[in-house]
Amino acid sequence: GRYIVFCVWKPLGDKPIRNDHLALLDERTINRTDDCVEVDVYGHNFQTVVHRLDSSHAAQHRWYYFPDMKADEVCVFKHFDSD
Repeated sequence: GRYIVFCVWKPLGDKPIRNDHLALLDERTINRTDDCVEVDVYGHNFQTVVHRLDSSHAAQHRWYYFPDMKADEVCVFKHFDSD
């Protein structure tokens, strides 16, 4: 059956996040054929393939970021959908 993975992100400290903000890419603005590149990753006793975003099409990508998030704020977003 279908399943969806949601992520919940919130600051853990008592001060607002001033650097390294959370940023999310709207998946509707990417073309998986052109924008996603497979990359081999090698580590100590392992090898795997990951996907990274090709920046050559960055002008079409729509990003959202959340500056100055506080401990009482939360962001919930879809991480994966099997559909």
